[in-house]
Amino acid sequence: MSIRLLSLAICYLWCCSVSYGQSIRINEVQASNTVYQDEDGDTPDWIELHNLSTEAINLEGWSLTDKIGYEPYWTFTNK
Repeated sequence: MSIRLLSLAICYLWCCSVSYGQSIRINEVQASNTVYQDEDGDTPDWIELHNLSTEAINLEGWSLTDKIGYEPYWTFTNK
């Protein structure tokens, strides 16, 4: 009985932590782009971020990199 109760409590806490996780997700990635052009006619790499919350999120100071511990390749501004 106590193992079942403990298991239910752990599942409940896990579900709560998952449902209140990060609101920003990387939705799409286009690397080595040769198809989609920007307004200048260039074909840069790009990512699409998706905000899962209903509130605006300021990304200023957030950055992207592919190696932990290295300088970020791209840092977001609040523009």
